[in-house]
Amino acid sequence: MEHAKLTIMDERKKAYEEKINAQLEERRAELQKLKAQADQKKADAKLELQEKIDRLEAQQDTLQNKAEEVKQATGDAWEDLKQGFSDAWDDMSRSLEEARSKF
Repeated sequence: MEHAKLTIMDERKKAYEEKINAQLEERRAELQKLKAQADQKKADAKLELQEKIDRLEAQQDTLQNKAEEVKQATGDAWEDLKQGFSDAWDDMSRSLEEARSKF
C-alpha cells in the first residue's frame, strides 16, 4: 500500500511538473511575441522618423532657396519674396514641432 501511495504521488508530481513546464513555455512564447512586437514598433517608428526627417530636409532646402531669393532680390522685389520665406519658415516650424511631439 505504501508503494502504491508513492507511485500516485510521483505521478501527481510528474503531472504537476509537466503542467508548470508547459506554463513556463507558454510565458516564454508570450514574452518572445511581445519582444517581436516591440522590435516591429521600433522599426515602424524608425521608418516614420526617417520620413519626417526627409520631409524636413526638403523643407530646409526650400527655406534656403527662399532665403537666397530674398538676398539676391533688388529694389522692392525682396518685399514680395519676404512672404514666401515667411511661409516656408512657418511650414518648417510646424513640421519640426510635429516631429518633436511624436518622438
